[in-house]
Amino acid sequence: MKKKAVAQIGFEFLSVVFAVLLALGLNSYKQGLDFENESDLLRERIITEVIANKARLDSVIIRNENTMDYLDSLSRLESFGGFAFEVADDLVLQSAWTFTQSSKAFSYMDPEFLTQAAQVYEVQSYYRDANDQSLVYLGDIMLKVSELEEHDLLNACQFYLMNLLEVSHELQDNYQDFLDTFAPDQK
Repeated sequence: MKKKAVAQIGFEFLSVVFAVLLALGLNSYKQGLDFENESDLLRERIITEVIANKARLDSVIIRNENTMDYLDSLSRLESFGGFAFEVADDLVLQSAWTFTQSSKAFSYMDPEFLTQAAQVYEVQSYYRDANDQSLVYLGDIMLKVSELEEHDLLNACQFYLMNLLEVSHELQDNYQDFLDTFAPDQK
């Protein structure tokens, strides 16, 4: 009788251990599926954000190129009696990337996608920093506006805008390369 009780207890113990291990395995599997689904959503958010940022940047580039054409036409004049100077600068976003980096689903994402996304957002960060520094430079120029000849002021503004456009085009190329690779149907 004691042997049957010990065998029964042993069987119940193994049953409980098996049930716990099965539950843990199923939970881990479900959690993995949840993270994979979340990683797919994060991927789509990043692609959507890059598309929106590229549209903003394309608009900024067009407006700044028009301003550069205007400044170039003034530079050919001997005297022009002052000029208006407007720089387009729409904010590019990075909230999807910031959220993705803090998500547990980050480790379930495609490494190639993450590498290229990181590169895009790094260039975007460089663009934002360069733009901020250029605005400081432009502010310094505006403080000295009374000391500068009109052509010197014009050249300084052209220099500022040329640098901003160069960085803008680099970011635009990065956006396009990213979209060509990961969203070829959404250009």
